[in-house]
Amino acid sequence: MRMHGFFASIVALAATGGIYFTVTRLLPTPATRILLLSLLFLAVAALAIPASIGLNNRFAGEEWFATDPARIWRHAVESGAFVALIALLQLRQSLTVMAVVSMLVIVIVVESMFISKS
Repeated sequence: MRMHGFFASIVALAATGGIYFTVTRLLPTPATRILLLSLLFLAVAALAIPASIGLNNRFAGEEWFATDPARIWRHAVESGAFVALIALLQLRQSLTVMAVVSMLVIVIVVESMFISKS
């Protein structure tokens, strides 16, 4: 588990450095927007892995990884996709509070369904 968190932290640092370089050095073209959203997804997903490990160890007990080993990856993808989608909607200037709340409810319902299945 510690190695997952360690490597995820290294990936998050690299992705945040890429976001900094993209924002400060590159001109805003459609390709750089795709690069920015991809790096944002990667950074948030990598940052979610240590948080997911810690929260699952605290609240789900020590045996959660044996019963559902894909849980940390699922949490990482959900959080990365959520933030990247919010950033995309903000770039297109169509982000509203109801859109954020709706997407958050969808993520919570899907995750509840996965947890109740296992």
